[in-house]
Amino acid sequence: METWERNLTLDDLPSEDIKIIADFYGMEFAIKFLNDLSGVIINVPSCACCLH
Repeated sequence: METWERNLTLDDLPSEDIKIIADFYGMEFAIKFLNDLSGVIINVPSCACCLH
């Protein structure tokens, strides 16, 4: 992780969705997610029953 990345806070992130990802899975994962999947739209079902 770069020095500037270590100093990021949730407030520095571009959207509420990425802030949620960082809060649940960590800032390093959120940054990797942004870098690797930039522009990709992902929909997450709101209920577990949708996964069956």
